Amino acid sequence: MRLYRGLKNPYRPELVDDGWSSGTDFIDCPASALLFAQSPRGVLVVVDIDDDAWPRMVSAASWPDRDAKRFILRGHFDDHLVAVFPAKDLRTRLR
Repeated sequence: MRLYRGLKNPYRPELVDDGWSSGTDFIDCPASALLFAQSPRGVLVVVDIDDDAWPRMVSAASWPDRDAKRFILRGHFDDHLVAVFPAKDLRTRLR
């Protein structure tokens, strides 16, 4: 499953909390994630989660009144990182 996260600043892996009680929000819709990257330095983080990591690392979360589904990734996800795109480039291509 491919998941997306929009950030207002460049992605810094050292800031990811790897505790089991905390997690990082991702969604399954790139257009919705791009809305969260509304800044000149914003980025879109893309991860690809395989089936064996799914129950251990990912849990579904509620997100009322949205078409996109929200997921929480536990721990570091750099092993599953596919790409980090500058948001302004993606917005330009979408136009």
